[in-house]
Amino acid sequence: MLHRTFHTGRETNTLYQTGPAEAAVTAQSWIGRPSVAIIDRGARQAQSARIDAMLTAADCTDVYEIDGGELAKSMNVLLGILGFLNNVELPKHGLLIAIGGGAVLDVAAMAASIMRRGLPLALFPTTLLAQIDAAIGGKNGINFGAEKNLIGGFYHADLVQCDPAFLSTLDERAIRCGLAEAIKVLVTSDAPAFARHFQSPEAPRDLTGLIEVSIDRKLDLLADDPFEKSSRRLLNYGHAFAHLLEDQSGYDLAHGEAVLLGMLIENALTPLIASPQPGFVDSLQATITHLLTLKCRTHWLDFETARPLIDNTRAMRRGALNIVCVEEAGRCVIVDDVPDSVLRDAWRAAEQLVLRTPEIVVA
Repeated sequence: MLHRTFHTGRETNTLYQTGPAEAAVTAQSWIGRPSVAIIDRGARQAQSARIDAMLTAADCTDVYEIDGGELAKSMNVLLGILGFLNNVELPKHGLLIAIGGGAVLDVAAMAASIMRRGLPLALFPTTLLAQIDAAIGGKNGINFGAEKNLIGGFYHADLVQCDPAFLSTLDERAIRCGLAEAIKVLVTSDAPAFARHFQSPEAPRDLTGLIEVSIDRKLDLLADDPFEKSSRRLLNYGHAFAHLLEDQSGYDLAHGEAVLLGMLIENALTPLIASPQPGFVDSLQATITHLLTLKCRTHWLDFETARPLIDNTRAMRRGALNIVCVEEAGRCVIVDDVPDSVLRDAWRAAEQLVLRTPEIVVA
C-alpha cells in the first residue's frame, strides 16, 4: 500500500495513499470539520454504495453532482460549484471532498483554491487515469475558448486517496486511457517497472501495483519542480501533440487516447533525431498500438491539417515543441524542435500505425 507525503514547498503537504476510501475518511484528522462533496454523477451511479458510505463516514452535509468528462472543465461549471459552496456556507476551515474522474477533480480543485482564498481539499479519483495522473501533482484548471487548461493553477490537496476498488466498473476504453498515462510515466523514468507491467501486449493485471509505482515515479519527477515551471519535462512525453488532437475532436477523443497518439508521433520522431536502442522504438510502438481505440482512428488528423495547429502549439511554448525522445526505457532526451519536413515524415509513419492497425476493437 502506498503512503507517501509530497512536500509542495508551501505550508501544507499532500498525503498520497492507496487503499479503501471509506477507511481513509475515518482516519483523517479533519473528521469533525464541516464537509461537503463535489461528485462525478457517473461515478456515483456506478459506485453508489461505496460513495454513500464515504459520505456518511465523513459526516458530509451537502452534495453537488456534476457530469464528468472534459465538458465539466468550464466556467459555467466552476461558477456553479462556487455558488454551491457559498449557499451551503462552508467555512474556511471546512473540507471540500471531490470524488470522480480527472475533469471533475480539476474543476473542483480550482474551486477549492479560490473559494475563501483556499479551502482544505481531499481528492478521491475514481478512474485509472485520475489515479495515475490527473489527481497527482496539484494541477487544476478549466478550458477556455478553444484552449485546454487555459485557466488554472496549482493547489495541493491535503489528501489524495486512490482506491482501486473504484476501477471495477470502468469500461475498457477508460482503462486504456489510464494505461496511456502509466506508459508515459514509467517508460521515461523506471525501466524495471515498465518492463514488469508492460512486458506483454496484454493489459497489466496488477492495477494496484501499477497505480502505486506510477504515483511514486511521477512525484519523483515533480520533486525538483512541483509547480512545473520548466517546459522541458519528461512528463510532457506524448503531450507535444496530444492537446491539439483532443481539442480538434471537440473532446470526443479522450485525453488518454490523445496521449497514445501523441506518443506514437514522438516515438516516430525518435529514430530521426535521437539515438534509440536498436529495436526499442518498434517494441514501444507495438505496446501503444495495442491500446488504440476506434476513437483514435476516427479523430486522427493528417499532417497538412495539423500543421497550422502545430504552429499554434509552438507559439504557446516559446517557439519550441519540446519533443521527448525515449531512446530506451528510463533514458530520454528532449529535443526543442524539428523542421517540418522531419515532422511530416514522422507524422506519416505514425499515421500508418493508426490507420492500418487491424486489431482496434474498442470504441
